[in-house]
Amino acid sequence: MHQHRLIMDIKKNNKRGILLTFIWIFSYVIYSAYLTYSLQRISVSKEIFLWLKNSISLLCSLFFFINYKFKIPSFRAMVLYGIRSVITVWAIFAIYKGYSHLPLGLMTAIGYTEGFMKIALADIWLQEKCSLSEWFYTIIGYIGILCIIYGSNQTFYLNKKLLLYIGHGLLGNFLASIVSLISKQLLKIEPFHHTIVYGKILVWILLTIYSNNSIFYYDYSDSPITLISAFFAGIMYFFISYFYNKIIQTTSFSIITTVSYLRFIFYLPIGYFIFGERQFFSTISLLGFIIVMFANLLLLRRQIIPVK
Repeated sequence: MHQHRLIMDIKKNNKRGILLTFIWIFSYVIYSAYLTYSLQRISVSKEIFLWLKNSISLLCSLFFFINYKFKIPSFRAMVLYGIRSVITVWAIFAIYKGYSHLPLGLMTAIGYTEGFMKIALADIWLQEKCSLSEWFYTIIGYIGILCIIYGSNQTFYLNKKLLLYIGHGLLGNFLASIVSLISKQLLKIEPFHHTIVYGKILVWILLTIYSNNSIFYYDYSDSPITLISAFFAGIMYFFISYFYNKIIQTTSFSIITTVSYLRFIFYLPIGYFIFGERQFFSTISLLGFIIVMFANLLLLRRQIIPVK
């Protein structure tokens, strides 16, 4: 009886986690599309825009949690906050360095490897065991993503430079996976609002130190579009961080990874109508969509239908 109740509690948390994951996916797609649109139209360096975006996101977190009580974290938590912030900044620049020079198809394929890294690291580090069926759904979903990319008819040729950028992309994903695991560990010992606010403060400080020559000598009045773009990007980035931390608080990385494959499908209508990306509508790509949906339906069925 106790075991049955425990299974039901896990499934209840998974239902909530899956719902939050859908909200996060939708928010992330809107944010990514907006960021892509903005970066194509701003005239400032990416470092300045990144600093502005994180500044707005920090202000949002301070305003959102203004009525919450804050206390000095334990020594262990402070160490974890510090390590997470350094790795976060490192991951940001590694991913940007790699992705800004890679073809879309290759970039997408590399991007989705982060899910495998999270599951493997969570198994080793957090003892978050992933069943064979969950691994199966994750791998099947990734095969679907590869079919979508292959069907887009994008070609690229490997060379030393491309391999270097691929290395940056993989390194960034690996670092982002570590950040997620540290966040999950912090959520076990720290209040939720601490993990959001303290994390953003430390990342902002590191970005300020890194970009001080640019941000303090730039005339922001010359670029109102940049300020407006960074303002909305910062607000969206805060809510994405909020939802993601809520998700990893109760949901396993195997579930998050499989459901997050839908992010690519949600992006399609935006890419088609706004950015004119029509290369993902071949027969093989459509087969990939079906595979991704199949993997998610199997996962959702397993996680939502009660155990008798």
